[in-house]
Amino acid sequence: MNDSKRRQTLVNFRLTAEEYESVRAAALIHGSSSISGYIRHAVLTNVNSRLKHQLENSGAADVPSLDDSVLQLQVTIQHLNGVLELVGSAFVREAKRLTSTGPDKSNGSATELMAKAADETM
Repeated sequence: MNDSKRRQTLVNFRLTAEEYESVRAAALIHGSSSISGYIRHAVLTNVNSRLKHQLENSGAADVPSLDDSVLQLQVTIQHLNGVLELVGSAFVREAKRLTSTGPDKSNGSATELMAKAADETM
């Protein structure tokens, strides 16, 4: 990162344990490498969205930006990637559990087990 883009200002705030866990889960789902990076992205996205909304309401910007569309696609893809990783992990855990207990003790069809694994991730 060059000097003109170096981040030098620190913003600090407190969260409850529940808020922290929600943010941590969201960062994981969105594929962020850190919670602070995820929060920075979320805040800046929110700020830019609000500024754009104000400009649109003032009539200054009538055409949505291609950059905004691409950004939204990136966020959606990151979210889906995170969900797929969580579902895959839960499915692998369930498969390992079934392997260790044997199929006669599994209590369900393959479809039910996949649904159970998916429910664990939500």
